[in-house]
Amino acid sequence: MAHGGVVARARSRAHHHRRARRRRHRRRPGRDEGRAPEEARTVTVERVEGPAGITLLRIGGEVDIVSAGPLTDAATAATVGARAVVLDLSTVTFFDSAGVRLVDRLARACDRNGAGFRVLAPTGGRARRVLDLVGMGEVLACEDLDAAVVALQ
Repeated sequence: MAHGGVVARARSRAHHHRRARRRRHRRRPGRDEGRAPEEARTVTVERVEGPAGITLLRIGGEVDIVSAGPLTDAATAATVGARAVVLDLSTVTFFDSAGVRLVDRLARACDRNGAGFRVLAPTGGRARRVLDLVGMGEVLACEDLDAAVVALQ
């Protein structure tokens, strides 16, 4: 019996250490190593009239489930009346499925409004990798603004 108690205590101790290790390494949503939570959440949106009457929407920072909703609303509103729209994601620091939804919704809004749509997402960038994975990169993504302008003419 004494032997069973030692084994049980050892298992209990090992279980405790595994749980503690998991807690230490668990990522907390909205927190990045070395950055304050509000810094990690900062996303910038800028609307600029680009060359040839193209509306250029610049988005930088993290595009995730928290920021994508307000970004989609603001960007969709900015496309109303536009002849063509380029969504610049070249300075995005994080991009996930919420960002893919944002791109899809903007593309659909532009299509409904009769406006052309391209995404400025250079090869190797965070947004481009995700867009390529879901098959949107080949269709919508451009390396630079000049390529986007040519594609929209």
